[in-house]
Amino acid sequence: MDLVVANYRDTPVDIELVVLPAGADEENRAVYQMRVTLPTMAGEEDMWRADSFAPSREYAVQVSFIDADRAARYRYEPTCSQGEVDEIGVRIDVYDDDVRFHQSDCS
Repeated sequence: MDLVVANYRDTPVDIELVVLPAGADEENRAVYQMRVTLPTMAGEEDMWRADSFAPSREYAVQVSFIDADRAARYRYEPTCSQGEVDEIGVRIDVYDDDVRFHQSDCS
């Protein structure tokens, strides 16, 4: 599974990404956890990536804003059958008032 995050705000933003197995609520069970400062999006090179950090299976993906009491959560459910490639996994777009999750299709 891969993660891609883009910041469409006017300023950089500090976030924490947590990926938990489906059904787990405790961060100590996270398969991935990282604090990241996202630059303002000017081009593809400004996207933050975590490539192939975990096998493709069901996860809860959470984005928390470090400087604000705000978080967003998404349930990732892989749509690929065995033998198909799930290239990105989840893309997260961060806006001033919103966080949007997008799941890639199989290739």
